[in-house]
Amino acid sequence: LNTEVKLLDKNIHEFGRQLEIWKRDISDVNSALKELGDTETWSKKLKHDSQLVFNVFQSINN
Repeated sequence: LNTEVKLLDKNIHEFGRQLEIWKRDISDVNSALKELGDTETWSKKLKHDSQLVFNVFQSINN
């Protein structure tokens, strides 16, 4: 019984270690996805601002 308890304890600690690794990896993925979203928002704003500048120049030339 003592051997089984020690094995169970070892397995529980290993499982906890693996969970921490998964937790860190998932957090990293979430951060990367947030950065992609921020980049997408920035690019949409840049496109909008560029279109405004283009429209102003077009109005000036007409």
